[in-house]
Amino acid sequence: MYVKRKEMDVAGNLKVVEWLKAELVDTVAVLLKSLLKASSDATGDALATLIIITYLIGKRVGVNFQII
Repeated sequence: MYVKRKEMDVAGNLKVVEWLKAELVDTVAVLLKSLLKASSDATGDALATLIIITYLIGKRVGVNFQII
């Protein structure tokens, strides 16, 4: 039973990592659009979101925050 739970955690973790990767790509698109519009508020928000997503992906794949 324990092995099954661990397998489910790995599958769930993979699903979250894939979702975060999709969010990362979406946020890059938002950043590029905000740069075209010269909107500093939207650009700052997109950059902050990119930083947060990067830290979250790193945590999920086992990279220490200090390394990032």
